[in-house]
Amino acid sequence: MSISQVKLRDNGPLVSEKIYEEMYSKADILYFSLNADRCIKACNVTAEEKLGQDKQQLLGKKFLDCIQEAERPRMNETLDQCYERGYIRDFFTRMITGIDCLEVCINGLAVSSGDSTAVKLYIRDIHPVVRLERQRRFYTRLLREFINRPFTESLLARFLDELKEVMEAEGIGLLLSDGKGKTIHQGEWPESDFNAFTHTHFSKIEETVFQDVLQTCRRYHIGEFSTSGSLTLCRSADSLSEFPQGKAKDFLFSLSHFGSLILAPVSHANMKGYCLLAKIRPDVWNERDIDFIEDMIGDFLHSVHSSGRQEGNWGEKAMTMMNVPILGLLVLKNGRIQRVNPWVERFLERPAKSLKNIEYMDLIHPEYRERILSMVKRAAAGDVESCDALVMGTNNRYKAIQCAYNKVGLNGDSIEIWYWVDKEDRRHLSSRLFQARKMETLGMLAGGIIHDFNNLLASILGYSSMMIEEIGNTDAHYEDIRQINRTTEKAVELTSRLMAHAHGQSFIVERLDVNMLIQEVAGILSRSVDKTITMRAELDPRVAAVRADAVKIQQCIMEVGLNARDAMPRGGKLIFKTANLFIDEIQARHQQDAKPGQYVQISISDTGIGMNASVKEQIFDPNFTTKDHTGLRGTGLSRVQEIVNEHHGFISVFSETQKGTVFKIHIPAQSAAEDKPKRDEKTPLKGKETILLVDDEKILRETARKMLSRYGYRVISAESGSEALSIYKKHLNKIDLVILDFIMPGLPVHRVLTWMKKINPKAKILAVTDMGDTESVRDSIETV
Repeated sequence: MSISQVKLRDNGPLVSEKIYEEMYSKADILYFSLNADRCIKACNVTAEEKLGQDKQQLLGKKFLDCIQEAERPRMNETLDQCYERGYIRDFFTRMITGIDCLEVCINGLAVSSGDSTAVKLYIRDIHPVVRLERQRRFYTRLLREFINRPFTESLLARFLDELKEVMEAEGIGLLLSDGKGKTIHQGEWPESDFNAFTHTHFSKIEETVFQDVLQTCRRYHIGEFSTSGSLTLCRSADSLSEFPQGKAKDFLFSLSHFGSLILAPVSHANMKGYCLLAKIRPDVWNERDIDFIEDMIGDFLHSVHSSGRQEGNWGEKAMTMMNVPILGLLVLKNGRIQRVNPWVERFLERPAKSLKNIEYMDLIHPEYRERILSMVKRAAAGDVESCDALVMGTNNRYKAIQCAYNKVGLNGDSIEIWYWVDKEDRRHLSSRLFQARKMETLGMLAGGIIHDFNNLLASILGYSSMMIEEIGNTDAHYEDIRQINRTTEKAVELTSRLMAHAHGQSFIVERLDVNMLIQEVAGILSRSVDKTITMRAELDPRVAAVRADAVKIQQCIMEVGLNARDAMPRGGKLIFKTANLFIDEIQARHQQDAKPGQYVQISISDTGIGMNASVKEQIFDPNFTTKDHTGLRGTGLSRVQEIVNEHHGFISVFSETQKGTVFKIHIPAQSAAEDKPKRDEKTPLKGKETILLVDDEKILRETARKMLSRYGYRVISAESGSEALSIYKKHLNKIDLVILDFIMPGLPVHRVLTWMKKINPKAKILAVTDMGDTESVRDSIETV
C-alpha cells in the first residue's frame, strides 16, 4: 500500500478530544474536527478567539463557511483530496474572522472510524510572515515610484493609501506642518453609521491634541511606547477614565470603537507632524510594525522633500534609506557598486569597503548573468519585474536572492539601484515559527498520550498492590508480583516527569542523594568524553540530602560537565566533589544570591584552558557564547543558573586562563526536621466513611473503587460532573468526602465545586490532577 492511500484508523479514544483541544490551544494552533459532512464537530479555544465566534456558533457549522468565499472552491477540492488520500499538507488560504481575514496554513489528517471518515485540521496563523512580505514589496515600490518625485498632496494621499493597505488598517491620517504656518491633513477614514471618526474630524485636529495624548499616556503608563516615542494603544476605551477632561480625551473617545491605534511622531528637516493608524481588531501590531511605519514615512518625506535640490541630491536621499532592515540595497554607477546597506554586508558576510567599486555582475553566478541582463533591458523598456539569482558571499559560497532593479538619471549620469530579498528568508522565518510551534505541539501531544498511559499504569499498580496484600509473602508468585509492582512504580515516576515537562510544570521536588545523582551523570559522561580526559569522583559519604528535582539537578551537573569536557581539547582532568557547607551571614553578604544556612556543595573542576575575567562575567548570559574558543555555551549555563535559582541556591565560579575552571553549585540541605517518619507499611489505613468518586476514565474509576472498598470505605462512583452533582444532592448527608478528577469533559469542574459548596459549605473535596495544572486547581478552589 502506498503512503498516499493510508488513512489513520481510530481504534478508540487514546487521547480525548478535550485534551486535543487544550494542547493545540496552548500551541496557538486552530484545531477543528470535521465529520463526514464537513461540519465542525469539535474546535478549540484558539479557533474561537481567532475567528471571533464562540463554540456554540462554530459547532455544526459547515467548515467551508469559515473560509473566504473566493477560496472556497480550492478548499473544497483540498478536502476532497484529504478524504481520498488521507492528509492535507501546507495548504495556504484565508479564513473569515468576522472583522477581516486571517492568512493561514492548513494541515490535516483523515481519521476512519467504522464506516465513516472524519478530518482533523491543524491550522497555523501565518499572518506575521505574510505581512513582512507585503512590507518588503511596499518598500521596493517606495524606492521605485516615489523617490525623486516632487511633493504634492495627491502623491502623499497615494502613499498613505498604500501604507494603509500594507498595514491592514481601517483608517490612516498624517498631519504635517512646515513651521511657517502651513499645515496638511491627509488620510483616509471609513464612512459608516457606527464610525464616529471621519476625515472631516481628522482634518480639524490640532497638533497640540496629539501632543497631549502622548504626554498623558506616558504620564499614566497607558499603552506602549517605542524607543522613538511612537505610541501603540489597544482598546483605547478602557483607558479613557485615566484621561483628564479636554480635547485629548474627546479625541480618544471618538476613536474608541477601534481596537488598535498607532500614533507616531514624524519629522524631516523643517517638516514635523504625526501619523495615526487605526484598526477595529485589537492587538494586531507589534514593535516591528512600528519601526516599519517610522522608516517608511521618514524615507518618503526625505525623498520628496529633496526633489528640488541640485546635483548630488539623489545619492544623499538614497543613503537615508540604506538602514532599512528588511531588504538589501545596492547603489551602482556605470555597473560598479558605490554603496551597500548593512543588510547586504550581513547577507554576504563581507564589509562594505570590500564591495566598493567592484563590478556588480562579478557577484552574480555565471548561470544567472544572462537573466539579469535581460531583466535590465526589459526594465529600460518600462517593465517592472524581479528575478531570482545566486550571489557570491564569503569563501565563494553562493546564496539565493530575489532581486529587482531601478535606474535614475541625474545630470547626465545614470544611477542604478538594486533591491535584494533573501529568497530563503521567508521560508526560514516561517520554518522557525512552524518548528517552534510544532515542537511545542509535539510536547503537548506527548503529554496527552502520557496522561492516558499513566492511567493504564495506575491501574496496573493498583491491582498489583491489591494482589500483594491478598496472597502474602509466602506465595510462590509473591516476588514476581512485587517486581511488577516495583517496575510499574518506576514507570509511573518516569511518566510523571515527562508529563510535568510537557505541560510546563516547574519541577518535582523530592528528597535526593546528591552523590547518587553525580554517579549517574558521571556514568553517562564517561561514554562521551575523550580517553585523554581522566574523570574522578570524590564524594563525601556524609553529605546531607537535598529537596530538589532530580532531573534538573542532573541537567545542571551534565551541562557543566560537558562544558568542562569541551574546554579540554587536549585532555586533562575532570573532578566531581561533594561536601557539606555552612554559610554564615557575613559570607552570605559577599556571595550573590546566597542566604545564611546549610548547603550541599557540588564542585566540578577541570584543567582546561580556563577563562579570563571578561568571559567569566558573561558566561550566564544566554546570548553570549565562546564556543569557537573555549567550548562554553552561554544558553546552557544560563539554564544552569536558572535551575539553581529555582532551588534557592547559588553558583560560584573560579577560573584562570590556561589553568582551568571550578564550578561550585550550592543547594540548600534538607534539615533533619524535614525528614518525615515513614508510616508502617504493615498497618494499612482502614475506614468506614462514604466517598463520592468522580472520574471520566472507567479503568481508573474501577481501580480506585476496588482499592477503597478493600479498606472498608463505601464508594459511590460518577463519571461526570453533572452526574456527581445529582448524586451529591441525593446523598448529601451520607457523603463524607468527594474525590474528583480536575480535568473532565462536560460541566467544568470549578462549577461542580461551586455548586457543591453552595449545597454544603462544609463539604470535603479532594481535587486530583496529573496534567501539571495545580495552579488552575488552586485558583478554582480559592474562588468557590
